[in-house]
Amino acid sequence: MSETRQSINWELNVPGLKTALSGWCSLFEAKSEERLEDQIARLGLMERFKAAFPKTDPIYYGWFMESPLSREQAELIFWIAADLSALPCEYDYGVRGFQAALNLSIKADLDLFVKLRPPGHVDFGSYTIHCHCPRCKARTPIDRWKHPFPEEDTECLVCGFTYSPAATWSQQRSFGFASAVCAQCHRISSIDIFSEEDRLRIEHYLYYRRFEAELRTLHLVKDFYERHPQLEQNPSLFKRRDVIDGFIQQAPLGALNATDMLILEYLKNHSFKVVGREKSVRERLAVRALYLDDQIVLCPGCHGALF
Repeated sequence: MSETRQSINWELNVPGLKTALSGWCSLFEAKSEERLEDQIARLGLMERFKAAFPKTDPIYYGWFMESPLSREQAELIFWIAADLSALPCEYDYGVRGFQAALNLSIKADLDLFVKLRPPGHVDFGSYTIHCHCPRCKARTPIDRWKHPFPEEDTECLVCGFTYSPAATWSQQRSFGFASAVCAQCHRISSIDIFSEEDRLRIEHYLYYRRFEAELRTLHLVKDFYERHPQLEQNPSLFKRRDVIDGFIQQAPLGALNATDMLILEYLKNHSFKVVGREKSVRERLAVRALYLDDQIVLCPGCHGALF
């Protein structure tokens, strides 16, 4: 259950390739503590940005209103992506892939198509797109869940475009998987061939098993922290890796068993407070359990139970 990132979807058609290169980038989430406006000013690019893109406030909503990007637009966004790539960051957010696409677009004079995703929310198989400006994709400043939404035209506070908020809201079923694997014959089947009811059963089963596995992992983490409480005091994921590597190097020979090493590797890539996370996983497990029933889903290959 979470708000979706407002990522940029990009596509680059390269001569000689049957399929276009494509990807996504959460450019705005990858930024450092420095504001983008300050970053642009530091790079000495403010006047070029103002001339190249539609005027918006915040400035970055104007970067992806036009597609494909012009050469000047691609060069300017490339400098932002390159600057971000040079910073220490816990996650890449797709920045380096987008940077490479921008670079290829500039050097080979290729059209780079871009699209900023609208603000949304994913919750138990439902994908909700919040009211937003259809031009710049900025969220409408109203209560996201208070129906009915206003139908009368309103002016976007970010880009000045006039639109009806109600016309931009939508909700649809969204499954977090594209295929299912039969536990008996191991056939991989596209989720599209199953009925809506069967897809829901598959979804609840998979999430239930996922939360079960995470809960087992949390029990191991909890046990590890009881023996090594000093490692729990550092929630920062970026610093945690250095702390864990140092801990492993200083541990006496034979002090860490195979399970301990697996848990340490897991903790390098996950940052959370055990008590809070365990409570959240138990709650989600209980909710999913309510939807499990005795009905089976048949595999289209061996015609046995899928799971």
